[in-house]
Amino acid sequence: MFDGTGAIKSAIFRLTKIIGKERSHWVLAVIMLFFGCLGAFAGMLEAAIPFASLCIGIALALGYDALVGISIALVGIVMGWTAGPSNPWNVGIGQNIAGLPMFSGFRLIIFAALMIV
Repeated sequence: MFDGTGAIKSAIFRLTKIIGKERSHWVLAVIMLFFGCLGAFAGMLEAAIPFASLCIGIALALGYDALVGISIALVGIVMGWTAGPSNPWNVGIGQNIAGLPMFSGFRLIIFAALMIV
């Protein structure tokens, strides 16, 4: 279904042409940050699954392998979920059970450190 119109494939090749192979790691970092924010702020862990094939296509077009494509979405969203400064599941339920103050700000620092790494 993704490949039916060819729009995604042409967009990936256009992106590769604009960015170039030497700056391809910045594209991966931005996509991973996007997925990290999905996991951290909205608490969407399963949101990476439908985008895995798209990320594989981007990684292959930039000269990486399929494992890098899967990792872009899954590692980013899991790191965001782990830190989750406003993730309703981690902060709202987990910190309440642990007796920690809600939205203390420490999780935001952890999220930033994980995204930098």
